[in-house]
Amino acid sequence: RATHDAAPLSVITTSTINSLGNTLGMALDPMRFRPTILIETPAGDSAPEQRWVGQSLVFGEDEMRMIVSEPDERCKMITLDPTTASAEPRVLAEVVRSRESQLGVYGLPQRRGTLRVGQIVSLLPS
Repeated sequence: RATHDAAPLSVITTSTINSLGNTLGMALDPMRFRPTILIETPAGDSAPEQRWVGQSLVFGEDEMRMIVSEPDERCKMITLDPTTASAEPRVLAEVVRSRESQLGVYGLPQRRGTLRVGQIVSLLPS
């Protein structure tokens, strides 16, 4: 398999990563979480993707669609810096403590399409 464990797609938002980094007092590289899709979201909402489970995301002008299937249960891989491979156990410890081990979400494709940097992402209620 590629960079994910339980589903073809994994999604995390910039606000989720930044919120966790702020709590830990450190900048976190998004690649630490090995997302298939990174969605830029406004600061202030610490985990919007957790509320998307059961709903569909549409990328661009109704090009690609995915259903957000379940929260992403994190393992110790997120303790490793993607550039240096040095471990920072506080990352997983905080996710376990404050987010019940869940950070980001998994998804299943509903419609094939092309993903592009900068595409608008829309949420469709189920």
